[in-house]
Amino acid sequence: MYTCGPTVYAPAHIGNFRAFLTYDILKRVLSRIYGFNVQHVLNLTDVDDKIIKKCRSENKTLKQVTEKYTKIFKADLYNLNVIPADDYPLATSYIPEMVEMILKLKSVGKAYDDEDGWWFDVSEDDNYGKRLVNRKVEGKEEGAESADFALWKFEKPGIDVPTGLWDTELGRGRPGWHIECSAIAKKLLGEKIDLHAGGVDLTFPHHENEAAQCAGVDGGEGWCGCWVHNGFVNVGGEKMSKSLNNFKTLEGSCPTRNMKRAYRWLVVSSHYRGALTYTEESLEAAEGAVKRVDKLAKALDKVEVVGQSGGELGDVVEGARVKFYEAVSDDLKMPRAAAAMFDVVKAAEKEARKEGKDRDDVGLGFAKGVLLEFDEIFGIMYTPEAGEGEEGAEEGGGGEEAGEDVWNLVEARKAAKADKDWGEADRLRDEIKTMGWVVVDGKDGAQLEKV
Repeated sequence: MYTCGPTVYAPAHIGNFRAFLTYDILKRVLSRIYGFNVQHVLNLTDVDDKIIKKCRSENKTLKQVTEKYTKIFKADLYNLNVIPADDYPLATSYIPEMVEMILKLKSVGKAYDDEDGWWFDVSEDDNYGKRLVNRKVEGKEEGAESADFALWKFEKPGIDVPTGLWDTELGRGRPGWHIECSAIAKKLLGEKIDLHAGGVDLTFPHHENEAAQCAGVDGGEGWCGCWVHNGFVNVGGEKMSKSLNNFKTLEGSCPTRNMKRAYRWLVVSSHYRGALTYTEESLEAAEGAVKRVDKLAKALDKVEVVGQSGGELGDVVEGARVKFYEAVSDDLKMPRAAAAMFDVVKAAEKEARKEGKDRDDVGLGFAKGVLLEFDEIFGIMYTPEAGEGEEGAEEGGGGEEAGEDVWNLVEARKAAKADKDWGEADRLRDEIKTMGWVVVDGKDGAQLEKV
């Protein structure tokens, strides 16, 4: 699975994170329900016009600018409980692959050069504008008279920066935007890919151009088996974007741990195709839902998980379980899945208020197990890093101490992180959670909080 990542010249905003949360859900469903081994690549665009402008305005190198915002982006992903990709390739690490692809396009008559750089010739592609959308294409990038798009941009003295230029067989310059994704995906995922995902605004021209480039070098169609596009996050009736200056960063809009979890819930409980309206009220409602789940989890803390149960509560839970799996398997109908989850929450809350022999602890154990099962997909039962002004990561836990077996896993996870084995670190974090503890990474090292 290939997903288009951010251009790392500024912090990503919460509208951007809708895409990454959507494909986190998709990856969880494919791997944890259907058993697929999902190899996930998420690129980082670390050379483009906006980055170069930032370099010049701050008198910094390309690397100085992009490393800063890459670090912020990955921290935000962590705080939203997004399962790490297998690879976060930098565009600048794949210049040779891009050059090779452009030369191949030239050899088959689909690329040409002029005084500005190298261009893809759409007149040589009968399917251009038809692969992802039926669209009449007009206007070359930067103002010429056709729909041709940039593959390689020659150096512009006084505009470009030395750290963002490469001497290649194509000439001294830098890559266009579209070529990086095609070249990286082919290099890391093979000649064909199963899934390609991104925001709906990338459908055209970016994804259309990727497909055209790959068809050009492949000599045929079918590079990508399935394209998935998520809708916008809207604020005040408009798409959230940096260009409209109506955007909010994760830290700016969600400064506390629970607010970050709430934003995750707001996104993952919506259907990915439609627009999602963000308001302070919608975030507050999502935070209320998260706190309700937390309260129930605390009430069921001592209840032992069981695999199944009869009785009235067991019937409700099993019915909700069926609805949940039907929903996530039907084009990720997550609002229906969320409703199924809260069917269980509501029924379990009612049962948990009972006392003594009147309380169905076996049914509650079944409900607890199914809620944990649902959370393998929703991913809201976790603890982000402490936000500004919050208590330190070591608080919580109600005085209960984790056992040696849990701390052994914490140490194993620490070793995996030191080896940059992020997949193993994530697996160990999930295993620790099944034992009733959440790992919180802070400046003083990893701490544990009770789920």
